[in-house]
Amino acid sequence: MTFGAENTPWFQPPSWLFGPIWTTLYTLMALSIYNASQIESNSVKMTAYVLFAIQLLMNFIWPSIFDSGAYGWSLLVIIIMVIASIGYAITVRPESAIAFWLIIPYVAWISFATILNIWYYQEG
Repeated sequence: MTFGAENTPWFQPPSWLFGPIWTTLYTLMALSIYNASQIESNSVKMTAYVLFAIQLLMNFIWPSIFDSGAYGWSLLVIIIMVIASIGYAITVRPESAIAFWLIIPYVAWISFATILNIWYYQEG
């Protein structure tokens, strides 16, 4: 299902904003996982890697599911993405404040995207 401008939420950002935001977020994510790779504890580092990989996989599959109009499935995927991202942030925080703070803008953005997904799910 494709929505026209009249069927989008008032709080949806304009399309031109997504490119710069995602460029910034992917840069911050890369810097975050790099800083996490410097963590000395192998168990913390491996947990961070697994959670980061899960959220990244969900990040790559979410757009195609959402764009197909399967808003219920995309909502499930983005919830997994948010949980894995928050889990990653919680995991790295005690060992690397830098890795933690670098991932926070991404967590905020995908949390906002979850609200948008909920809106489309309810409207669809």
